[in-house]
Amino acid sequence: MEDKKIDNRIIQTKKEIKIIEDDLTRTKKALKEIEYLEDNLTHLNRNLNQCVELINLSIKNKNVSQKIDTISNDTIVNYKKTSLSINEEKEVTTKKINELNEKKELLNDELKKI
Repeated sequence: MEDKKIDNRIIQTKKEIKIIEDDLTRTKKALKEIEYLEDNLTHLNRNLNQCVELINLSIKNKNVSQKIDTISNDTIVNYKKTSLSINEEKEVTTKKINELNEKKELLNDELKKI
């Protein structure tokens, strides 16, 4: 009877480890997607800034320059807000990965003790 309880604990622990590993895989994939979005956002921002700069250099009209400055300022503000959101999401995702790794390690230690 005692052997059956031990076997059940082992089976249950292995199931929990598998669930955590699956969650880890999904979470790591999500982190890569977040990093991909971050890279794309940076690239788009750089290109947009270059476009705005080129337009600003090519047109020497006071009204147009003011509009270009407004566009440039809006771009900076929106980029910073979006970057902050992405960084927060990366932190949350990284924290979740660390927590899952810790849980997995604890379960593996528990298996060794059984």
